[in-house]
Amino acid sequence: MRFKTAFCAAAVSGLVALASPAAAGPATETLGTCLITAAGKADPSVLSQWMYVAMGTNPALKGLSSVSEDQRQAINAKAAAFIQKAMLTDCRPQALEALRTDGPSAVEQSFQLVGAISTRQLRSDPATQTSLQGVARGFDPKAWEAFAAEAGSAEPAASAPVKPAH
Repeated sequence: MRFKTAFCAAAVSGLVALASPAAAGPATETLGTCLITAAGKADPSVLSQWMYVAMGTNPALKGLSSVSEDQRQAINAKAAAFIQKAMLTDCRPQALEALRTDGPSAVEQSFQLVGAISTRQLRSDPATQTSLQGVARGFDPKAWEAFAAEAGSAEPAASAPVKPAH
C-alpha cells in the first residue's frame, strides 16, 4: 500500500507540474513517450479535465469553477483508469525499465512530459488562445514600448504583449 501511495503521488506531481521536466534518463524518456502515445489513444480530454478539476480545488481558484462532487469523482475515476492502464498494461515494460534504471523519480518525470503535452494541447485551442491573449487588453502599450526601448530594441519583440485594436 505504501508503494501505491508513493507511486500515485509521483504520477500526480508529474501531471500537474507546469515547470519543465527535470533531465530524465533514456529509460524515463522512453516511458514518457509511451505514456504520451497511450494518452493519444485514450480520450484526450481525460487528463485535461482531471488537471482542471484538481486545480480548481485550490482556494485561489475554487470560486471560479462549479464542479459537483459527483463530477469530480467521475473525472478522478476516468483519470485513474487511464493512469493504471497506461502504467500497468500499455507501457508496462517501459515503466519497469524506467523504475529499475532511474528509480522512483522516473514516474514523476515521465508524467511531467505527459502533463506538458496536455497543457500544450489545452493552450493550442483557438478559444483558449483568445482567452489567454485577453490579458493584453489591460496592458499599457506606451509602457511596453518604453520597456523595449530601454532594452535596446527599436520596437517590442513579436512575443511582447501588444494591446489589441478594438
